[in-house]
Amino acid sequence: MGPRRKSPCQDPGQGDGYHIALVEGQPGYRTRPHVHEHAEFLYVISGTMRNQGVPMGTGDVFAASAGSVHSDFVADTEVRYLSIFRLPPGTELPSGGKA
Repeated sequence: MGPRRKSPCQDPGQGDGYHIALVEGQPGYRTRPHVHEHAEFLYVISGTMRNQGVPMGTGDVFAASAGSVHSDFVADTEVRYLSIFRLPPGTELPSGGKA
């Protein structure tokens, strides 16, 4: 596994504990393995990436079920995507904001 590259995450909206985040990742950006406590939805605006071993590109969508393990996520090119998710109160967002 290569080095983790940071991805700027903007949190333009939230309500009832749910967030919609615009994420912009550089090639090689990857997430740490984690378990989804709640459902999470992702929509690719531009670029290409691999998510759970599946290549994804502009216009593709992904839904992770509550309780699912997310262990393979890496940007192949510059990528922009929207992520809709719920975080426990007090949890740090990648941008440094708090839920």
